Amino acid sequence: MKSESSPRRYGITIGVIVIVVILLAILLDLDKVWKDLRGIDWWEMLVASVFLLVGYVLVSVLWRYILANRPKFLTTFHTDSISFMTTILSPIPAVALRVVSISRTTPVNYTEAIPGMAVDRIIGLVIRIILLAAVILMATSRSLSILAIVMFVVLTGLFLGIIIWTARHAEKIKDWISGLLTRLPRISEEQAGNALSGLVEGISSFGSTKRLLFTLSLSFVMFAFFLIFQYLSWQAMDVRLSQGEMLTLAMAVLVVAPPSAPSMPVVYQGVVIGILALLGITDIETIAAYAIAVWLVQFICLLGLGIWGLKRTDLKLKELVGEAQGLLGVKKSEA
Repeated sequence: MKSESSPRRYGITIGVIVIVVILLAILLDLDKVWKDLRGIDWWEMLVASVFLLVGYVLVSVLWRYILANRPKFLTTFHTDSISFMTTILSPIPAVALRVVSISRTTPVNYTEAIPGMAVDRIIGLVIRIILLAAVILMATSRSLSILAIVMFVVLTGLFLGIIIWTARHAEKIKDWISGLLTRLPRISEEQAGNALSGLVEGISSFGSTKRLLFTLSLSFVMFAFFLIFQYLSWQAMDVRLSQGEMLTLAMAVLVVAPPSAPSMPVVYQGVVIGILALLGITDIETIAAYAIAVWLVQFICLLGLGIWGLKRTDLKLKELVGEAQGLLGVKKSEA
């Protein structure tokens, strides 16, 4: 099934890329960007890429654990790699690609994969919100202060408590949110129930606080490896920044563009430059060089992993993309 919105999706993406290229060409000193790129220590970037690869391994470990360890690890890793490689080269979201690819190669079906992916996304969102709070605190103090550490621990505990409470009262929360949605125009009770059922099933599937805590811990470890990758990438840059400033910038990148949610070229650079420039820690040319280098490292890693995955599985990119577009079209029409 092919989504009718596919041409529109590609058209919007191309339009955004053109606009971002024009803006960057106007705003950036390209000679300075090139100078910063030449000043990068690529051996340090190679070391950073090791942590990136471990992070990708943990993405698949987490996804497999959420699916009750039903898929084989290597199969899960290959399908994730293929999905991320496709996403970094196209506007098709990795979420849809991961659901389709795992369903085509393992006993896991859509009704199991979609709720699981909803849980994966929510946990990732919670961690990114915590990181955002830490970025704001550190951007104001420009150092890793005691206050920032305390607030990080408090926020982590708060969100952890909310998730555990939600898991124990999932059905009641579903009914409450469903009631709110039905008050909106053109949303029936059945549509609201269908939209929330996958999320409730996913949260309820953990069954125990211990399982939920392990999932959260695994997610934090995964983000920690990605954070080390971003931080070491800043160290590889020829810039005069304090450790606190580099850590702040690294966390900010994880908030808006983590490696677990890869983006197309130019789109990635536009987002990273736009957000990091707001912090005022360093100039936009340095940020642009960093964004180009980090995206290039991710691209090389995902291209190699994706090609390996295609050779080790029966997945065909054309069929995978077509089915993912169909899934997105179905979800859009149901909404």
